[in-house]
Amino acid sequence: MKSISRLVWIVPAILLVAAVAQLPYGYYTFIRIVICGSAALIVVVGFRERTSTQAWSIVLSLIAILFNPIVPIHLDRSAWFFLDLGTAGVFAAHLIFVR
Repeated sequence: MKSISRLVWIVPAILLVAAVAQLPYGYYTFIRIVICGSAALIVVVGFRERTSTQAWSIVLSLIAILFNPIVPIHLDRSAWFFLDLGTAGVFAAHLIFVR
């Protein structure tokens, strides 16, 4: 994971924490693109460099599916509150423990 910048973990985590505020719908569409892309990038690089465990790859793949912008999953605001904060925690934990 040394080949990609720490920003791949930090930016999504910051965007997810900011997402708990009431923001325009366009922000949430933007965040889906960023989170899905970041999670997918980390999984692909982890497989390529063989630095990520299977558990991390599964969790990050599920995050990419949950936040995918093509076929969005619609949940109520209270569910997204916890998912956003939990996903931010996953990105932070992966940065600390794997990278």
